[in-house]
Amino acid sequence: MTVTPGAPTGNFTAAEKNKLAGIEDGAQVNKNKTLFISNVDVVVTNTLTETTLTGAGVGSLTISAADLVEGAKFKINAQGIISDTGNPNARIRAKLGSVLIGDTLDNSLGSISDDHWILDMELVVRAEGAPGAVMASGGFLTSNNDHFAMVNVGTVGIDTTVDQTVNITFEWGTAAMGNIVTAQILELECVKV
Repeated sequence: MTVTPGAPTGNFTAAEKNKLAGIEDGAQVNKNKTLFISNVDVVVTNTLTETTLTGAGVGSLTISAADLVEGAKFKINAQGIISDTGNPNARIRAKLGSVLIGDTLDNSLGSISDDHWILDMELVVRAEGAPGAVMASGGFLTSNNDHFAMVNVGTVGIDTTVDQTVNITFEWGTAAMGNIVTAQILELECVKV
């Protein structure tokens, strides 16, 4: 049973609690909804160019304007494998459309080979409109204990009256054949609308 904050507690049946909380029978409250899940690997190697880690998948990386409402929360999770030639810089960025919402800046990786990496981010709509506002936070971690926080400069202005597409990019500081990052999983989830 899912109960919203402020819902009655005590010796009530689930249906009675929902009715008292103003929830209609059969309604699902705060149910997570996967908007996109990747189904192909994306590889970034031997380049100094900022390159997307988002590829083909099921669903869409576009968040509809109807879901970009105040209080809406989204999660972005990406995972994969990374190797390097020995301590190159790496930079990961997150964007809504062309607007930068998170950035690790340049960070030096340790010497790694086929290490697991994970990127976790959360995005909350703070205000609706043109411009509206979002706040994003998250981090990038490798199994070699490299950890880079996504720099959060505060609330970012974004137009919530139009659909916005999520993009995650990776940029190597050194072009080398041995610098390889592979995104194997990328998921966009709507946690609350």
